[in-house]
Amino acid sequence: MSIALAFLAIWLQAGSDLEKGLSAFQRGDLEGALAALTQAVRKNPTAQAWKALGVVFASKEEYDRAEPALAQACRLDSGEPQACYYWARALYALNRFSDSLAALDKAPSIQPAPWRVVLARAEALSGLGRAGEAQKFYLEAIRARKEDRSPPQSIDPTLSYARHLYREGRTDEVLEILTSAGAAYQQVPEWHYQVGRALLQLDRADEAIGELKRAVALQPGYKEAHNVLSKAYYRSGNAVLGAEHARLSGQGSSTSR
Repeated sequence: MSIALAFLAIWLQAGSDLEKGLSAFQRGDLEGALAALTQAVRKNPTAQAWKALGVVFASKEEYDRAEPALAQACRLDSGEPQACYYWARALYALNRFSDSLAALDKAPSIQPAPWRVVLARAEALSGLGRAGEAQKFYLEAIRARKEDRSPPQSIDPTLSYARHLYREGRTDEVLEILTSAGAAYQQVPEWHYQVGRALLQLDRADEAIGELKRAVALQPGYKEAHNVLSKAYYRSGNAVLGAEHARLSGQGSSTSR
């Protein structure tokens, strides 16, 4: 009986650490979450505890530390919601694209949502330079995403596909896919940034300025948008605003771009 009670005490303490860690994470206390979740995986290393620890590391963009924690979660229980998917995303962030594909093969297709898993596969294939295969999955993810009525999020197949097309030099198609995306994207800073960047690439500087101004109005600290807006102003002959947005981008320079 004493042995059973000892194990019960350990389990309860581990559960308490897990709950404390999740609660701290929800409050934005990342260091508190790490401390509690480190104790949780030490005392009772479940897939759920390892996943939570990995997610906290990933939220700090410490993907080299997130990856082994998420790998352990996926290996312990591939059915743990999103564990293998999160592992694949950490591998992608580390530019380990082939490993990311292998991790996605372990992820149940219904977790977290079909389009997210499909999009992750498209991005990994794009990273490997397998553009034709990637396009197939990007378009599949876009079709599946349309069934999800929620507003556009930071992870979005239309925006990701547009980035892929831009890298491939298919600028006209970038504008086509973005302009067909729907009214909901008008409130998304990256949508305006990507449209503006593509317009500038096509030497349509004045139109680009309008879109990029909308991007920074929606997100004033958007450094990439300020950077491209700086280039657009320089190209249109407005060196004063070009220099100002170069400063706001953190790429300050008094020279024409």
